[in-house]
Amino acid sequence: MLLFLLDAIDRQQQKIRRSHPGKNSSIVEQIFDGKVRCEYTCQTCEKKSICYEPIRGLSIELPRNPEFPPEMSKIVKDYFNDEKIFGYDCRNCKTKTVACKRTRIVTAPRVLIIQLKRFLRFTKINTPVVPTKY
Repeated sequence: MLLFLLDAIDRQQQKIRRSHPGKNSSIVEQIFDGKVRCEYTCQTCEKKSICYEPIRGLSIELPRNPEFPPEMSKIVKDYFNDEKIFGYDCRNCKTKTVACKRTRIVTAPRVLIIQLKRFLRFTKINTPVVPTKY
């Protein structure tokens, strides 16, 4: 809901910005926008493909059936673990293969929104999450 509201505010500010040139970014962009770098490495030919994507928050899946309530810092850390992608279309070796995806934040937002995905196929995940104290 928060992301929806921020997107609506940002769209309105963009309309205003078009009619008043000179301002480069909206207040929403300045506070909440960041950028991630996604690196895909083909497991067949080891060619790397890199792309950059804008973010306005992270949507993170909760661990299924954890032994203990997970800490928020561990959930975020796990989000950035390398991930195997099956059925990856490699442009270099022209095969459908397995790739390793590595995601890193290159431009951190001033305020990071973390959305915990609490639903899995019509069921709610009620796992409690321990907040991290800083």
